[in-house]
Amino acid sequence: MFSPALRNDLCEILSSSFTSDGMDELGRLLFRHYSGHQLAGADRHVTLSRPRAAQTLVDHAEDHGKLADLVQLIAELDGRQFLGKTLNVDAIEVFFNALARVGIVYDPSRRRLYHSREEIERLRNWGSLRDDRVYTIAAMSVDIVGNSQLVRTHGSKKVETLSYELLGFLQRKLDDYDGRVWNWAGDGGMLAFTFAGCAERAVMCGIDIQRSMPLFSLSPGYPLPDQVALRVGIDTGPVKFSSDTGRIVSDVLNYAAHLEKAATEPGCVSISGRTIELCTPKLLGIFEPSGDYEGYPYRTTARLDSLFGEAEGCSEPEPVGAR
Repeated sequence: MFSPALRNDLCEILSSSFTSDGMDELGRLLFRHYSGHQLAGADRHVTLSRPRAAQTLVDHAEDHGKLADLVQLIAELDGRQFLGKTLNVDAIEVFFNALARVGIVYDPSRRRLYHSREEIERLRNWGSLRDDRVYTIAAMSVDIVGNSQLVRTHGSKKVETLSYELLGFLQRKLDDYDGRVWNWAGDGGMLAFTFAGCAERAVMCGIDIQRSMPLFSLSPGYPLPDQVALRVGIDTGPVKFSSDTGRIVSDVLNYAAHLEKAATEPGCVSISGRTIELCTPKLLGIFEPSGDYEGYPYRTTARLDSLFGEAEGCSEPEPVGAR
C-alpha cells in the first residue's frame, strides 16, 4: 500500500513531530505491549534517536498490517492534546497530498484511508487540505467575456452547453497543473492551486488555457459558430480552507476576481504583485508591466487566444483599471 518513498516520508513526519517517548506511546495505542527499545534491541536506559524510533515503529506497523492505522492515528491526534501538550504534526498535509497522488485519501469524517484513484483528481482539497487551516493558494478567476450578449445572440440553451463544455475543457487543463475547480457559476468561476510551485503552475495553466481556446472552439461539442473569449486573473496568498469552497471568504480570491473583471482584457492573463514575486524571470518575460490595480502592482499579457483570428469579445470596451 505504501511505497518506500511514502514510508520514508512517514518516518520523517514522526521524527520531526514526536519524541522517542511519544512514538512509544503511539505504538502502545496501536499495540498493547509495544516497546520501541525491545524491538530495536536497545537497552531501556539508552534513549533511542528519533529517526531510529520512527523507523522501528513504521517497520513494526507495516509487519502487522497497521500502517494505515498509524497514519489515521497521527491524523486524529494532530491539533489535539497528546502527552500534556497540543500536538502539531509537521507537514502532514504534504504527506496526505503525496498519498492522494497515488489514490489514497484520508477522509476525516470516516476517520480512515480509502482508495479513490477515480475521484482524486476532482477532490477540492487535493485529498489533504483540512478545514479552518490556512494554506498558500494561487487563485485563478476565469470569466467568459460578454456572456449576457452571447445569451441574447445565441440563446440560453447554446450558452449553457458552452458553459458545460468549457468546464470540461478547464478540468482537463487543470489536471496537467494539479489545479482544482473551487466554484463555477456558468459564465465563469474560481480555480485553485496549492503546494510547492502553485503560483507558477497557476500562471502556466492560465497561459495554456488562453492559448488553447482556438482549439477548444474547434472541438466537436463546441456549440457556437465563433470562438468566445476568456479573461483570467491570478492572485496568490494565504487562504483559510473550507470544504465548502464556494463559501470561502478571502482577500486572495476577491482580488483575483477583481483583477480579472476590471483590469484584464479579453484573451489575456493578469497576475498580481504577490504572484509576480513567486515567478521566475523567464516566465515573467511574456508579461508586460501594467501599473497598479487597487493600490498593488500587476502585470498582464498581450492577447493570447487569437491564433485563428478574432474571438467574440474583441470589441468589448477597455476594462476599468486596464493600461
